[in-house]
Amino acid sequence: PYGSFPAVQLLRVLRPHQWVKNLLVFAPLVLAQQLGDRARLTAAGLAFLAFSLAASGVYVVNDLLDVEADRVHPTKRNRPFASGTLAMRAGPPLATVLFLVTAVLSAVWLRPAFALLLASYVALALLYTVWLKRVLLVDVFTLTSLYVLRLLAGGYATDTRVTEWLIAFAVFL
Repeated sequence: PYGSFPAVQLLRVLRPHQWVKNLLVFAPLVLAQQLGDRARLTAAGLAFLAFSLAASGVYVVNDLLDVEADRVHPTKRNRPFASGTLAMRAGPPLATVLFLVTAVLSAVWLRPAFALLLASYVALALLYTVWLKRVLLVDVFTLTSLYVLRLLAGGYATDTRVTEWLIAFAVFL
C-alpha cells in the first residue's frame, strides 16, 4: 500500500506519525501564554524538529534490533526493514545522520541545557529499546520520563518556566 520507492520507505522508517508526541515541547510556551513571542516560538519549533529527528534515529535503531521479531509480528512485519522493502544496510548510516543533525541543531541553535536534556532523552530511549521495555513497570516509568523530558526541554529551549504542577500533571497523565 505504501509503494516500494526507497524515499517512501525511508519516510516510513522515520515514523513521522509518532512526532505528534514531540509537540509537548510547545506546552510550556502555550501555558505561559507566550506564543506571540517569535524568538520563543522559533526555539520551540527547532526543539520540536530536534526531538523528531532524535526520535526517528531511535526508531531506526529499534527497527534494526527488532527486525527478526518484527518479521513474525502481524503488523510490525510491514515495517521497512522487516519487510525487506528497505535494506538493513541503510539503517546505521541513517541513524547516524539523524543523531548528528540533531546534535548540530541542538548545539548551534538551542540552549546548552536543552541539548543536555535531548541527549538524556536519546540515551534513555535507546536504553528502553535495548532493555527497559522488557522490564515490567520500568517500561511504563521510562515512557513517562520520556514525556516529562520533552516538557522540560521545551521549557529550556524557550526560556519558559516549567512548573512543578505541570510536571506532576504530566506524570499522572
